[in-house]
Amino acid sequence: MQARIEGWFPCPDFIHGYRPDIVATKGNEWLVVEIKKAETDWPKINALQRIEYERAHFRVVVASPQDVIGGRWVGENDR
Repeated sequence: MQARIEGWFPCPDFIHGYRPDIVATKGNEWLVVEIKKAETDWPKINALQRIEYERAHFRVVVASPQDVIGGRWVGENDR
């Protein structure tokens, strides 16, 4: 796992010019998590979600702080 938490994890590599908040891998499966901080984040979110359509083994989850604090993850029931 890689996360944008300085001093705890190595930062994830850039995807389409943006660095996601969390990247986890298991085998060749990838999970990319981005926490939406503001409405102006849409270019980054759009770019990160593009990877899900380009590569079958990537899954992108976008959540707001309210979703995470409330214990709800966007797409959590999509499995």
